[in-house]
Amino acid sequence: MRQDHFIARHEPEWRALSAWLDVAERRKPGPSGSDATCPAAEVPSRFRRLCQQLALARRRGYSPMLIERLGQLVERTHTLMYRPPNPRWWRAIAFIVSEFPAEVRAQRGWMLASALLFFLPLLAMIVAV
Repeated sequence: MRQDHFIARHEPEWRALSAWLDVAERRKPGPSGSDATCPAAEVPSRFRRLCQQLALARRRGYSPMLIERLGQLVERTHTLMYRPPNPRWWRAIAFIVSEFPAEVRAQRGWMLASALLFFLPLLAMIVAV
């Protein structure tokens, strides 16, 4: 297969993976979400195919620019997939800063009911004393 056919055949997949990597690298906790171009569940299989395509391009002697491009994509994907998880304290801070307020807003009715059940007797006791 000639190099231009190889590029034409695999270019959409490389672009989709590159777009997913751009989004996932901006998001610090990890690529758990999905993008319309490349769902996160497909990334491991796309990574394996990309490694095969890089090996094939090297074996066939394609241009150094193509090999460099594929090598950079492999490196970015590997770095993102196999990076160590964030420390526990970082996850605790992220929970307190973003997830907890969202959960409180989602349970607004229950929070209002519990606040009333706490503060109404408190006010009644203050008035009684």
